Amino acid sequence: MESMNFLIKPLDNTNYATWCSDIKVLLLERDCWDIVAEREAAPVVKGGDEIDARKLKEFNLRFNRAYTTIYMNASPQYRTIIEGLTNGAEAWKKLKIHCQPGSRARVMALKHEFFSTVIEPDENIGLYASKLSRIIEQLREAGHPVEDLDQCFQLMRYLPTEYENIIQTVYRWEDKDFKFPNVLEEILAEEARLRQRRSSSKETKFKRGNPKQPSRKKVSQDSVPNRHTSSEVRTNYLLEAVSSSEGGWILDSAATTHFCCDKDLFSKFEPVNNQTLVGAVDNITTPIKGKGTVHLKIGNVQIKLSNVAYAPELRKNLLSGPCFDKNGASFKGSKGKINVFHSNNELLFTVKLINGLYYVFPEYPCVSKCNVQNSKSVNIYGSILVPAVGLGDVTFPVVNVRKK
Repeated sequence: MESMNFLIKPLDNTNYATWCSDIKVLLLERDCWDIVAEREAAPVVKGGDEIDARKLKEFNLRFNRAYTTIYMNASPQYRTIIEGLTNGAEAWKKLKIHCQPGSRARVMALKHEFFSTVIEPDENIGLYASKLSRIIEQLREAGHPVEDLDQCFQLMRYLPTEYENIIQTVYRWEDKDFKFPNVLEEILAEEARLRQRRSSSKETKFKRGNPKQPSRKKVSQDSVPNRHTSSEVRTNYLLEAVSSSEGGWILDSAATTHFCCDKDLFSKFEPVNNQTLVGAVDNITTPIKGKGTVHLKIGNVQIKLSNVAYAPELRKNLLSGPCFDKNGASFKGSKGKINVFHSNNELLFTVKLINGLYYVFPEYPCVSKCNVQNSKSVNIYGSILVPAVGLGDVTFPVVNVRKK
């Protein structure tokens, strides 16, 4: 079979890792890699056996081709290291010892490179994961494999804030499923979903004078054209909808913690700095000014919300569905309402569908000083996300929230 043409940068002191991958592919194409990897030995020729003699001749051709492939793709200064050899496997080992000595210093350098690898802006997650996989493989070959927890941590460490929901879901996996390939598969699926959502959110453009488009009223030159994307239109619609229901709380399945826009509702309050709320649709940020405790009374049930984020620029208060779920609550919905049950199957409260959103309208015992002696008390703890070292601000991805 005629050999394919490959353009490979000669081996130098900067490209050993990529050079190895390229040469391995070239040796595979030339049917020589098993010889270099020492998985194939020369056939034994029995006396007078023409078939075995033909196999030996073919093996010797591939044996020589393996060495010449390695030699001719090394730079002149590296050829001196393997000149005088004729065995491709020996040449491969000698170059590896020279370029990747099995020293503690090299292992430390690889570990530093692994934990310093950052996903670049607009970089495909698959490419970022391949960089991590290459370093993981090198550390494994050096006798220092990276633990599954560290592999997954570094894979998710520098992901954009729009991946926060899927990250929180992955964190709740069982240990047997928390492996690098499984996490990567889940994140790649989320990347594809986000890419599809962005493409569907782009504004529709019409060609001027297109006879197929329906006629439109002529607009004055002084008017400003509508440039809102479809996602912005949906978001603005929901914001207008929530403004019609004063004093209510919205049950939000995407909120990672509870949010309150009224500081007077907090029974305990602690100011915070450098924290932001990020909208999951358009990445619009809203500052978080503090956190604390809010007491709600819904019917005969008193609920204590801990770690509630204070976001004064939000127009409505949000109850985090995931926080209730973490505390053992269950949900059952039908006919425009959702019942939220305690872990002991007692009904906590019911949210009703109003203008496309699920509302509950509680009382505030710590504000109104009402009599709550006969009330049941339930503690629901929110989970404000604490950033890992070097991750920057704390962010809360919430659907349909925009800065006004």
